[in-house]
Amino acid sequence: MWFIYLSLSGALAVDLELDAHPIDSHVLTYDDVAAMPPPANSFYGVVDVENVVVVRPQGDALQQGFEYVAFSDSIKSALDGRSTTYDFAMVIHTDRLPTQFSGAAAFHLGFNNDELSGTGGYKTINPDIPVKSGLWMSSIDFWDRMGLYYSQWVFGQELGHYWLAFPEFDKGQGEGEQRDLLGRAGSHWSYFMDTTNSPVEGNKWMDNGDGSFTTDIDATPSFSELDLYMMGLIEADDVSPFFYIDVEDNAGKSKSSSPQHLYGSTPETVTGTKVMVTVDDVIAAEGDRYPTVGDSPSDFKILTVLVLAPTEMLTDEILSGAALRQQEWAEAWSDLTLGLSSVDFTVVDEGRSMPPLSTEPQLIPRGAW
Repeated sequence: MWFIYLSLSGALAVDLELDAHPIDSHVLTYDDVAAMPPPANSFYGVVDVENVVVVRPQGDALQQGFEYVAFSDSIKSALDGRSTTYDFAMVIHTDRLPTQFSGAAAFHLGFNNDELSGTGGYKTINPDIPVKSGLWMSSIDFWDRMGLYYSQWVFGQELGHYWLAFPEFDKGQGEGEQRDLLGRAGSHWSYFMDTTNSPVEGNKWMDNGDGSFTTDIDATPSFSELDLYMMGLIEADDVSPFFYIDVEDNAGKSKSSSPQHLYGSTPETVTGTKVMVTVDDVIAAEGDRYPTVGDSPSDFKILTVLVLAPTEMLTDEILSGAALRQQEWAEAWSDLTLGLSSVDFTVVDEGRSMPPLSTEPQLIPRGAW
């Protein structure tokens, strides 16, 4: 059985060691990516096919494998010259594309969030890439190996990282701003925070009434009320008080531990004190969430960038696999947000589609896409 844990900001890693620990790291944003130009003789062929933008790196574009610069350049190439505005770009590929992401299976890379405040996240601005964020969602076939449950939950985390999870809180008791809600890398909820098995982690905790708490690994994952507020989908008044556990016996867990329901095996019980927190405590530390619910978008357009290896053939199997992932993730996003938000993977035709192919054999010029 695969065991999964999370490393980097929203980067899903895979390991076969059941006692592996999550890797601590900082939040990965565009500012962390080396600002190096692509090699002078590299280029990216781009063509729209159905509801994906197929990008083929050429020349020296992949001399270091598919890494962060090539990731960003592929997105820039796919967006170049489009009049349609997309909110996010999502990169997928097949197993044939050599990547350099150190075993991660997915990640979120923020490009532009200057209009967002009150969530605790810090600002990223990149006018060269006109979308909020880029998601790397690994190879199409990888999710078949991992299973639908993980696939949907991880997509929720990667897209959710545009808003989540960074806030401190201040209960106004002279202790100042506190970070007890946060776990791994300061960008996910603590293992000991009570959530709805949120895509940005934490656990659904059952209070046993005797100072002990047990994870509910069967609770259906969804974004919590606090998540939905941070995402601009509900008002602050709609967020019920919530809690985290000030642990005494942590059962070998830390705030950075992976959510218990991802193990798919047995619940975990810890002992400690329930500490209640309100959304007003969060607002006291981070300020009001802006833009307000009335001005916040809830429906998002995602441009799917299908990156092919330089000599890889585009097949119906690849296209159908991409379409299946899009359908699964669109359904998952609606479910995880309790129907309050949607994602649309439609590529608007702007004359960049592949022309009909001749049924007769023809000579193809050297260098033609």
